[in-house]
Amino acid sequence: MDDILELDPRVLYETADDIGFYCETQTQVMADYLSKMGALQSEWDDDQTIGPLLEEVRTLKSRIESIMNDIKREYPRFFREKARLIESRPEDIG
Repeated sequence: MDDILELDPRVLYETADDIGFYCETQTQVMADYLSKMGALQSEWDDDQTIGPLLEEVRTLKSRIESIMNDIKREYPRFFREKARLIESRPEDIG
């Protein structure tokens, strides 16, 4: 049984791009959510609950942004480095 593993660096580059896109999307989801929650503030009758709720959403947004930034900083670079390693391998002769 002659199995040949084919390594395609394009898949790794696409994975790196997908990770970056995912992180940007998640960051935007939280920004939109906070914006929509803030817009409800003028309609909210209970000032004692909206303030703490908005602060909790701000904290969550900040934590998610931090996590997404960490992911964007590390994982796309990792996959791109692996793709470059594959690209730099000598061609199989024979």
